[in-house]
Formats: sequence, structure tokens, C-alpha cells
Amino acid sequence: MCIIIDTNCFANVFNKTSARHNEFVPVLKWIISGKGKVVYGGTKYIEELKKASKYMKIFSLMNMYNCAIHIEDQQVDHEQVYFETNIVDPNFDDPHLMAIVLTSGCRLICSEDDRSIPFVTNTRLYPRRISKPKYYKGLRQVQLLCDNNIPPRYRPLCIRRNGHSPLDVLV
Repeated sequence: MCIIIDTNCFANVFNKTSARHNEFVPVLKWIISGKGKVVYGGTKYIEELKKASKYMKIFSLMNMYNCAIHIEDQQVDHEQVYFETNIVDPNFDDPHLMAIVLTSGCRLICSEDDRSIPFVTNTRLYPRRISKPKYYKGLRQVQLLCDNNIPPRYRPLCIRRNGHSPLDVLV
């Protein structure tokens, strides 16, 4: 599963002392010990990540252990301009999320921002066809943490059975 973690959920996912951490533990476990990967990128997202500086180290570790996918900032920024230009609404302040969805093909967003949902999930607002993104907002959406929400280009190349991979014979 690939998931975009909105900056408003960093504490819920990564901080054990957060009041809502238990609601978001499945996301963290899926990323750390499952097939999940965090997808992120773009100047605005990186700026928001820098403001939440204590999570920068976590993103660095996720990158090191192949638990994160950094989409080229320039690609995300280019698509973000499209959304900023074509969607004029005072409730719309997450064009960077839509740009990450479009450039990565990611189908899942972890967020507590209800205002973004009507925009991000409206596939008619995208310049080209995409799968409708879904929102993880707590344990009620735990079923979204599944292989079906992994874009094809990020799916594992081989399936492990009984803890073994077909590629184990090469080692």
C-alpha cells in the first residue's frame, strides 16, 4: 500500500503520545513491517515537513529502509500549479495532495482534514484519469490498508509465501 500522510497526521501516525495514535497504529505498522510505503514530494509538502522538523529524521529513516517513495519535487510542483490555477475555492488548500496523487498514482491519503476530501476525491478535477483516492481517518478505514490500494508500479515484484521469496534461491 502506498499512502500519502498529510502533515496534520504526522503526530497521530508517528508519535506514541498523540491522543489519536491508536487510531493510526495500523498505518505505521503497515509502513514499517508490511508492504506499505509513504509517498511524498513537492516543494509545499517538503516545506510543511520541515516545519514539523522532528519528523524529518523519521522520513530519512523510511527512505533508508525503502519505506518511503519520494516523488520528484519538480513533477509535483508542475501538477500543483494546474490545481491552483483551475480550482478556486476558499476551502481548497491542499493542491499539493492532489498533485502527489496525480504524479504517483497513490490511492490512499491519511488525513484529518475533512475540507480536502470533496476536492481530492473528485476525479473530474484532475487533468487525466486517475483512480478515486480514499481517505484513512482512523480504525474504521483499516480495510483500506490492502494490496489493492498499491499502484501497480509500486507493487512488490514477488510474493512471499511462508516467509520465503522465490528469489531466496539466489542468495
